[in-house]
Amino acid sequence: MSTGIKPMGRTVRRFTMADQLAFAEATGDRNPLHLDAHYARRTQAGAPVVHGMHCALWALEMVFSRPKSHWRPSSISVQFKKFVFLDTDVELDIECNIETRTKLIVRRGETIVCAITMLRNQEAATVDLSRSEGACEGTPSRPRELTCEAAAGLSGRFCYDDTAATLFPAASGALGERRIAGLAALSTLVGMVCPGLNSLFSSFSVVFSNVLGETAPIEWSVVNADSRFQLLSLSICGPGFLGTVDAFFRGAPVETASMDELARLVERDEFVGQRAFVVGGARGLGAAIVKLLAAGGGQVVFTYASSGAEANALVSEVAGFGRGSATALEFDARGQPSKALMVAAKSGLSHLYYCATPKIFRQIGVGFSPSIFAEFAEIYLDGFANTLRILASAKTADAPLTIIFPSTIAIEERPPGLTEYAMAKAAGEVLAADLGLSLGARVFAPRLPRMLTDQTNSVPPIPAPSAVDVILPMLRAAYTR
Repeated sequence: MSTGIKPMGRTVRRFTMADQLAFAEATGDRNPLHLDAHYARRTQAGAPVVHGMHCALWALEMVFSRPKSHWRPSSISVQFKKFVFLDTDVELDIECNIETRTKLIVRRGETIVCAITMLRNQEAATVDLSRSEGACEGTPSRPRELTCEAAAGLSGRFCYDDTAATLFPAASGALGERRIAGLAALSTLVGMVCPGLNSLFSSFSVVFSNVLGETAPIEWSVVNADSRFQLLSLSICGPGFLGTVDAFFRGAPVETASMDELARLVERDEFVGQRAFVVGGARGLGAAIVKLLAAGGGQVVFTYASSGAEANALVSEVAGFGRGSATALEFDARGQPSKALMVAAKSGLSHLYYCATPKIFRQIGVGFSPSIFAEFAEIYLDGFANTLRILASAKTADAPLTIIFPSTIAIEERPPGLTEYAMAKAAGEVLAADLGLSLGARVFAPRLPRMLTDQTNSVPPIPAPSAVDVILPMLRAAYTR
């Protein structure tokens, strides 16, 4: 039997940065994962993502704005399964619509990003919403930086205003403005209070009550902190509801070891005489290569596409250390070479390290994505071939060029979700071998294991060696004087 909700046509939304800013202003959830492109680039998302609660409340708004939707659920459960990226279409569907249960699904293409289950009983619950006394804290100006261990046992009373309810008038009409504002404030609780800065909202479940209460604060307490999975479970009591929230701790951005630390691993003259060109050298694997070579006395020119601040910091660190040298050039492997790049190519380079990469881990459904493969191919094949063409045309030294194309053990191990990545890297190995042969170059394409970088810093965490531990033997094998 139907609940009376009229079947929905195709309901599509594309969230923009303006939407992000409006939700952040209304709720106080200004976690940089949602607003700061530079910060988000170094997280698992790789780019700013929509507040999960914004997506969920939009779905409720669409449902309650339909004709004959004037009813109130007795409970709501929401799972945030995948990231929702800005300027990307998501679609809302009613998957199940019976007398006592309605299930909403938000999809990005074929991938489910949010699942919402609403239950409706004949009588609304009358649950105990009695509250403790105590100070009520407002929204922090900056998100707190907690760890899973430090969050264990924490509790508090979190205050907010009702502004967010104005963004969702139909849902507010069905559930009440204070309840909608309270649900929106769960985003702020997770993103700004606990876990705070390095948080990922996983799910929540609330039961509604006829007892709305006189005060608006959300009372919360951490009831479980699982350090194995970096997962927090919180109990919550808000305006007319109580329930639970689950949130993960994201790994903080991975920093490359300092020049002082790396100098202890190499001889001061170990790479003297090497004139290296590192494509994609400002962060991650590339930055570790730049530092190790410089620590061993090498001269390095490295490129960056969008990490200008990191590139400048890396140049300054190498210069301050006083051994080797590092010069940064802006260059996107997908674009045309700059004049500065052509000049660098004529400076007698001995080694090419091709570390340029797009985002590796993608939140997609099963199967094969031609568009994602094309993104990898654009970098690992087209960009690699164009870079080699530039270097070959400008080469002045008699010694053969040494080409290092870091490949991946994923070609052999075939982990799920990395089909397009492994295919493109395998094709890159073939391209490196063939182009190297035509150029008379020495070619290394080692299949490297998973390393701990910003790209691989997953939730929950997966143990992995540092980039330095993996690549130092590769650097030594690739260098002969």
